[in-house]
Amino acid sequence: AGLSVESESTILERASSLDVFCARVDALISLNLRARDHGAMLSLLPKKLNALGLSGAYPAFARVNVYGDVDYQVVADDAQGQVSLVMDFPHVTRPDLVVAEMFEQARALATSLDADIVDDDGRVLGDEGMLLLSNQAVRLAAMLQAQGIEPGSGLARRLFS
Repeated sequence: AGLSVESESTILERASSLDVFCARVDALISLNLRARDHGAMLSLLPKKLNALGLSGAYPAFARVNVYGDVDYQVVADDAQGQVSLVMDFPHVTRPDLVVAEMFEQARALATSLDADIVDDDGRVLGDEGMLLLSNQAVRLAAMLQAQGIEPGSGLARRLFS
């Protein structure tokens, strides 16, 4: 029997490459709902968010999947008159489906709260913008899978925690 050990430089090179890769795919995907009428939204917000069947309590909720893992968070910011839906991409199983669910939730909330769906810079996000985010989730998932890392898996959670 014999023992073969890689050189320290080889191990460090592989670790560095993995760090660079992880930095490229470690993404938060978010949608924000900005009130058109700040005062009206504030009065409706707690009731609307509490009625969504999410885990948590106002102002911070989470969409939890059947395995008990968080798919995305829904957080209200009364001071800004804004609600944010945020997905921590590498931690989510089937991020393409979760992004689609986030879009549905955002559209329904935007309608019921008379709000615009905006990106992190405050620009209105229409169907084209949502399609770009959806495509980004698919591309990121493919990049992870090409490295043998399934989004939402135990390995992904260890690497991105």
